[in-house]
Amino acid sequence: MISDGLSEESYLLRQKTQRDVEGVEDISVIWTKQSLIIIYISVFVVMYCISLESQTTSNFILPATSSFGKNSLIPLINTINGILYTAVKQQMLRLSGLIGIMEVFCISLLLYDIGCLMYMISKNIITFIISSIFHTIGTTGFHVLEQFVITDTSELLNRGLLNTILNIPLLINVWVGPNLAQSIYMPKSDSEQWRWGYGIWAIVLSVVSLPMVSILYLNRLKAKEMGLLSIEDNHSRTICAFIKRLFVELDLVGIIILSLGFSLFFFQLIHEFPVLYDAKSVYISSILIILIVLCVVFPLWEFHYAKFPIFSKGLFKMEEITIGYFSSFFYFMGFYLYNNYFTTYLYVTKSNSIKRIGYLNNVFSFTSTIVAIFVGIFVKYNKIYRIFVYIGSPIYIIGIIFMIYNLRTDESVMEMVISQAIIGISGGFYNMSTLVGIQISSTRQQVAINTAVFLTLASVGGAIGSAISGIVWSNLLPKMLNFYSKYLNLFLTPSDYLLIIGSPFMLDQHVKFAKGTVGRMVIVLAYNDVMRTLYICSVICAVPMLLCVMFTENIHIDKTAQDSFKVIDMYRDSDELK
Repeated sequence: MISDGLSEESYLLRQKTQRDVEGVEDISVIWTKQSLIIIYISVFVVMYCISLESQTTSNFILPATSSFGKNSLIPLINTINGILYTAVKQQMLRLSGLIGIMEVFCISLLLYDIGCLMYMISKNIITFIISSIFHTIGTTGFHVLEQFVITDTSELLNRGLLNTILNIPLLINVWVGPNLAQSIYMPKSDSEQWRWGYGIWAIVLSVVSLPMVSILYLNRLKAKEMGLLSIEDNHSRTICAFIKRLFVELDLVGIIILSLGFSLFFFQLIHEFPVLYDAKSVYISSILIILIVLCVVFPLWEFHYAKFPIFSKGLFKMEEITIGYFSSFFYFMGFYLYNNYFTTYLYVTKSNSIKRIGYLNNVFSFTSTIVAIFVGIFVKYNKIYRIFVYIGSPIYIIGIIFMIYNLRTDESVMEMVISQAIIGISGGFYNMSTLVGIQISSTRQQVAINTAVFLTLASVGGAIGSAISGIVWSNLLPKMLNFYSKYLNLFLTPSDYLLIIGSPFMLDQHVKFAKGTVGRMVIVLAYNDVMRTLYICSVICAVPMLLCVMFTENIHIDKTAQDSFKVIDMYRDSDELK
């Protein structure tokens, strides 16, 4: 299947060139200036809607999980999403090389719509989690198309800036999303309007995606008529042969092993899925044995048997690239350690307004996007990036420490905003510059693959951070509630514990826990202690991140050399692909 001497990256690029209208000849011949403008506008509109959906529905996860009495499962949902992104991101790239970008986009749209509709009709937390699986896979497909359009039509120096431009809708939606969420959700005790807040996006995305699907389809027909589209004769192959090819090239064995290992590990640690408690020691021992076996089997399979591994040994051979991988891993691990329960914390301790909570929660996104635009412009014209890596990491630690200081009962909202803005500034500096460093350290054939691995390890870090936060929250919060209830002479029943931990969105409906009462003070003090622990864990994660920064090289981006990174020219001039 892979010719001798042909690397995996080159093979994937060849598949893309042979099978997609978006390949080099398609862009230079079929895709006119007008059609490229249309596709860019279409991508922008789709990504705007994806951004608006994210900024809107993120405000519904608290009332949704609270309605199921499972607010403590928020990290589990984010962990599963992180695992999925890890397993699906590169496979979406490979699948687009096998069946085409348009087909992958349509599949992604279908899965996205299924996820939104399942959110709307979910009756329990299990259905809600399954909905998030479909939704995450579909969203990943949209982002894959976005990256293909950018990499196929831009030079490396412009790529970071273009990525940031497509993220500009975030600057608008961080303010629009909470307002839209507030208007959709009716804050009544029996209200479940959050369901419509999810379901409506199945209609919106289907409508705004029509122009993109149409232009991709029309240009494919045009390329076929001109004889420029070289499509392998899959019709002459049997269904079994094609499925076998998908099985091999998407590394489904690796995905199954990775997903099973993460799922067993995180589900057990968070203690939320049913287990045989009467034989708990036997159960845990069995899980431990299975995990040990999987930890041995996965690297053996990936490094020695998989033809298209999720993680290839060659990806970690260059020091600068490896440093970028792991710095991203630790950054997002630390970020998701505290971010999972940040919305819950804000609702219980600061405000019961969905709109106001959304604004506070989005300060990070807003500031990081603004700073990332600045970094993209600076790198383009000054061709250096390491200074931002050095600046971003200590600012991140300062922001976290300031946040720890602000965890007080008399903390003002402005102090919260400032601390979140500091962390956001660090994110804009650090993540954009680290990604640029990885791309300029990569060979021409490895840019796309290394970028995907960077994002993959960021997702792995986020998944692990989410899992740890769930463990800390589930184990520490009941202890803190017990401690402060005794300290303030308040009796808490078992049902009170279930309400506080599982349904914090419903607290204002109970007089015992209304704002200003002793009951609410107990909860606020307990929440502060747990969040303080999560922030301290985040600071600990920043230590290895700082070590990675110390070994970052100062690579000057020479424009003449980087012009060769233009992907269109890469397809045309590469000897391996001829």
